[in-house]
Amino acid sequence: MEPMKATSVNSRAEELFVQLFCEAFGPEKSENLQVQYPCVDIYGRHRYIDFALESPESKIAIEIDGETYHNPSKVSENKYADDLLKQNSLIYDNWKVYRWIYSQLEKQPEKVKDELITSLGTSPMFKAFEADLPVQMGQTIELRDYQQEATENLQKMREDGKTIALLYHATGVGKTITAATDAKAVGGRTLFLVNALKLASQAKETFAKVWPEATLGEYTGSQKDMSQTVIFATVQSISKDLEKFSSTDFDYLIVDECHHAAANTYQKIFTYFHPKFILGLTATPERSDGEDMLELFQNVAHKMDLKTAVERGILVPIRCVRVKTNIDLTDVRINGKKTVIFCASMDSSGRVELHLHPGFIIRARYSSVLLGIAFLPSSSW
Repeated sequence: MEPMKATSVNSRAEELFVQLFCEAFGPEKSENLQVQYPCVDIYGRHRYIDFALESPESKIAIEIDGETYHNPSKVSENKYADDLLKQNSLIYDNWKVYRWIYSQLEKQPEKVKDELITSLGTSPMFKAFEADLPVQMGQTIELRDYQQEATENLQKMREDGKTIALLYHATGVGKTITAATDAKAVGGRTLFLVNALKLASQAKETFAKVWPEATLGEYTGSQKDMSQTVIFATVQSISKDLEKFSSTDFDYLIVDECHHAAANTYQKIFTYFHPKFILGLTATPERSDGEDMLELFQNVAHKMDLKTAVERGILVPIRCVRVKTNIDLTDVRINGKKTVIFCASMDSSGRVELHLHPGFIIRARYSSVLLGIAFLPSSSW
């Protein structure tokens, strides 16, 4: 994995630290600030440093700890010991290690900047990292703290005799990586169910990175792989061909977008196969038909909803802009539902229009910008 520049931050915690770093030393100093810098602990395991710097005299590691996942009173003994192992390994390898908690960045920014200046100097000199890391084959993925916690919970559930669980993680938090890691730990053959072809390809790419030793195949409308370690199947395709498989072909069944799992096609698959463990993945456990996901999946292995993910700095805050108009969309319907396509420009709206039936388009403009194209249902369409 190539180290990332400070401009490539992907969480609120990282974004906030870079902001404070630039305020303390100037934006030009952030050019040598590396995000998620790869390292190796004393046992040869691949790790990542939140932020890394190198001066002419030393290597500097900066870790930003979340209260929930690093506070010794809130994490498991194994997790706390693992945090200490990582820090001790860095010190053994001659890194200077500095740690702050996320709440400090948020609530005490001036104090953090003072401590940065005290630790690194008022005008520190940094240089580009030398390429002294061992060559790595493929891509190593280190789990984030909450993903590690989720896999530990899943393992404990299996030890307690549980055979089914739900992973409730917001979009962008990394459900598939967690599921792939757990499937690899369990071993055996895995069936990964999706409700759309593109989701099969995306999941397959993730599994290839997490579990490179496994053979991967797809069971879709155009591809009928059956012998690989992990099969990524669309629900529509495999539900029609269940008799081609043995009921005991798979040890692990993963259900992506499992809020759809109450549908008959899913139930048909669940009834046919007898895996040792079933894991449901969802970002939206609430179903419009009122079905309770806990009735189906019984146990929540881990929860990281959108609000929590934003608060923890895992996802960036949501920024919404509302434009007030006098456009009335009350009567806009298709299949009984309002349907509006919002376009960024007149040009893009023109391209969209080419794919719509011209007789059922209502143009909605605000000033000179086209906000949307709404189309109505018709029995003759």
